[in-house]
Amino acid sequence: ERVNDHSLLFTWPGRNSSLPPNLFLAHLDVVPVEAEGTWTHPPFAGPITDGVIWGRGAIDDKHNVIAMPEAVERLLSAGYAPDRTLYLAFGHDEEIGGAKGAKRIAAHL
Repeated sequence: ERVNDHSLLFTWPGRNSSLPPNLFLAHLDVVPVEAEGTWTHPPFAGPITDGVIWGRGAIDDKHNVIAMPEAVERLLSAGYAPDRTLYLAFGHDEEIGGAKGAKRIAAHL
């Protein structure tokens, strides 16, 4: 589900509702660019030069945004059902404090 328009919260219900849930977090945003003209490559272009990806946040926390849903999909495909409910929460403004993303997800939960 969307929380505050841009953050995402996925809920995978567990088999045992008496167990406390687990929450897995990652963020979708990158640190804002204040002086774009000082970059070797445009910060949001994502060019690959000499085998290196040049882009703001290219290796920050994005691996978790991809890995966690991939893991869930593989487990679902294998017929796995977790004992406890699992939440995947992806905030959209962590780099500027999380007031509109993580904080709203926490309030929602």
